[in-house]
Amino acid sequence: MKLQADLTKTLFYSFLFALGGAPSIAMMVVSERISNQQALLSGFIGLTLVLACVLLPLILIQNSFFLFVRHKGQFDKVFQVTGKVYLALNFICLLFWILFILK
Repeated sequence: MKLQADLTKTLFYSFLFALGGAPSIAMMVVSERISNQQALLSGFIGLTLVLACVLLPLILIQNSFFLFVRHKGQFDKVFQVTGKVYLALNFICLLFWILFILK
């Protein structure tokens, strides 16, 4: 199976976001609401699992759809845009963690 370059980037960035985005979103939510460290860790782990259970299947379904329609020329632009969106989301998550550590 030969994949287009834009599609491969989109698949990679979306899986990277599925794995790294759930903890980032969970920490953003939990750190604003909880000041106790033990409760923070509990809330972080619980919310990470819930978000991962939602994000991962959604991204798997999206990527399965992309693999199914990869030979149709009308989706080439969609692959490019979606890959750039996931790359931006990954950079935002990385920036959040750097700022969270330095805080």
